[in-house]
Amino acid sequence: MKNKVYCRTVAQGVQEYYLQTENGRYYLFEQDYRVTNRDYFKNGVDVNKIGDFRNVRSESVRMTLDKLPKYLKKLDKRYGLGLYKRDVNPYQRAQKQKRLCYEAA
Repeated sequence: MKNKVYCRTVAQGVQEYYLQTENGRYYLFEQDYRVTNRDYFKNGVDVNKIGDFRNVRSESVRMTLDKLPKYLKKLDKRYGLGLYKRDVNPYQRAQKQKRLCYEAA
């Protein structure tokens, strides 16, 4: 299951945003209701596509997408969700860089 961010309308004029993972649902934040945000986030948006603004036309959706990484990193740090896993540890990355430098010379 992919990690997705979605929103729900909880009261008149209020939307809440959640992160859905295979471990459960986590509350992110709430903000004023916007129709474009509802339409964009109703089926969920993959966490890896949060920074992709190419298909976004609405300013309110852009502002929400801009706000999300801060909240996702906070959740990731607090609960250890592993949303931003790296494939290679820093030591291996440094060794790979050295190999590429020697091969280029």
